[in-house]
Amino acid sequence: MGKRLPPDDVQARGARRRTIGRLGRHRVERQVEVRYLHHAYWLVLWLQMTGNTSIVSWSQMDMALEEYIEMCWDQNAALSVATNTLSAVQFFLKTKNCLKNSWKLIGIWRMKEPPTRSPPLTVTMLRALAALAAVSGDLGMAASLMTGFEAMLRTGEITALVAGNVAFTNDCRAILSLGFTKGGKRRGTPEFGVVDCPITTSLLRTWLRGKPAGFLVCNCTAASWRAKFDQLLQRLELTSRGFRPYSLRRGGATAFFLRTGRMDLVLERGRWNSTATAKLYINEGASLACGDMLSNVQQSNLRSLASLWGSTSS
Repeated sequence: MGKRLPPDDVQARGARRRTIGRLGRHRVERQVEVRYLHHAYWLVLWLQMTGNTSIVSWSQMDMALEEYIEMCWDQNAALSVATNTLSAVQFFLKTKNCLKNSWKLIGIWRMKEPPTRSPPLTVTMLRALAALAAVSGDLGMAASLMTGFEAMLRTGEITALVAGNVAFTNDCRAILSLGFTKGGKRRGTPEFGVVDCPITTSLLRTWLRGKPAGFLVCNCTAASWRAKFDQLLQRLELTSRGFRPYSLRRGGATAFFLRTGRMDLVLERGRWNSTATAKLYINEGASLACGDMLSNVQQSNLRSLASLWGSTSS
């Protein structure tokens, strides 16, 4: 038995728990549960249409889901439709490890149709994009691009970062308080990011000087930020390369690994749980970074813009 709490603390704890609600409601995020409900609805309709309404065992459910996955494949559905459906069944029926054959089909699907991952942006590309935003008068976009790259932030973390969650140290670094992000929720601990590039730290400090705590670093909505990102790619003729906002995180990780040669440091800064996933990203990123992706004219234009920040090696 632990120490008995004072009455005031007990009441505060009770109030907090009433706000949180039942623990079972927090097995997944609300938006994930809504997504599962959507896919479960379509599965039930399909089961009714195909006469699979007398399933009484997990083996029968597994066989029915194998048929459903094959149907998704034949109908050119996205892989996410199949995976969300299986996850929905497991979530609502509170089961696990009962759909082995269905998940094996998902594994085959992934092998035969590997996902198209975002290629990494290089340091030069990143600084060219940020410079173009800055000279266009959008320092918020420039700061968010540079910060997202250096701290290996996910897209949602970039667009949600506010001035009050950025602290500057005496050794020219910026510490980003990210709260309970994707990985933080799983571990039950808040996460943070680090920016130790002097150029990015200086830009952030200048941009956020005098701004209120709730001020968004990107200074726009998430949808607007994505639109601006696409527009910058178009202006630099990079749209055909398949770059997406996640290219910032992958590019930052690749650049950091090429600079340090330390996979453990990449895992720590990028907050990856899976070493295998990080290695996959880094290996693909390093390979693409070494490839001849751009014409000489494009490379020259990018270097010219990037040079507005000084040396790209810093």
